Amino acid sequence: MNSGRLTLSADRDSIALAHKLAKSEGTSISAMFVNYINSRSQAKSAGRRISPLAKEASGMLSSLPDDFDYKAAMSDILAHKYVVKK
Repeated sequence: MNSGRLTLSADRDSIALAHKLAKSEGTSISAMFVNYINSRSQAKSAGRRISPLAKEASGMLSSLPDDFDYKAAMSDILAHKYVVKK
């Protein structure tokens, strides 16, 4: 592997935490960074699939009127569920 040099800036607490994590995992901060970048790249290229249920639910939300009062609707639903008399 052809290595290069990268300088990062972070607050002292984050740097100390990075040192502790690297030590506890028996690795270096550089290796943790490379692993993080590689895992993010793989997750991005794999693409996240949205389940059919999530797609259906998002479609329901987009069909609500602009002036829909979700707080009032939720209040009505909960009142009905717990039989609260108004």
